[in-house]
Amino acid sequence: PNLWQQPALRLAGSMEFQTGSRVRLHGLQHKAELNGESATCEAWDADLDAWEVQLASGRTVAVKPGNLALIRDAEDADASSLSWAVDMFGPELKTDGGLRKTIDVMAGKRAVLVYFCDKWCAPLTALADSYINYEGSGVEVVFVYSDSHPSP
Repeated sequence: PNLWQQPALRLAGSMEFQTGSRVRLHGLQHKAELNGESATCEAWDADLDAWEVQLASGRTVAVKPGNLALIRDAEDADASSLSWAVDMFGPELKTDGGLRKTIDVMAGKRAVLVYFCDKWCAPLTALADSYINYEGSGVEVVFVYSDSHPSP
């Protein structure tokens, strides 16, 4: 048999992926909202020439090896340094793309802006517009609603 076709030996650059490997998604064009998400390699799909990976949300997507980066133990340690974010905001944050793990949202951020508001607060459209149009990846804005009014 051709060993290069075996999932455990499939290479992307110099990194090896196998079933159970923890990976981070990057460079995705069509599903850019998934960039930065961590996932687990579930199975190799030879027809798609891609790994089926399971995201923290439980969703499974097919991703080419070139869009996966192996998560090393040091990166796992970095995730534990984000426990403050989980303590402050909880395990998940509501995003435009749905619920995401707080650690995944905060990974790699250099600054986190927290905007506290209540139903009587005027909308802060300048901040929202700036955040939406910001093209960098080092800043995250968390809107915290302190009343029982549903968040947008």
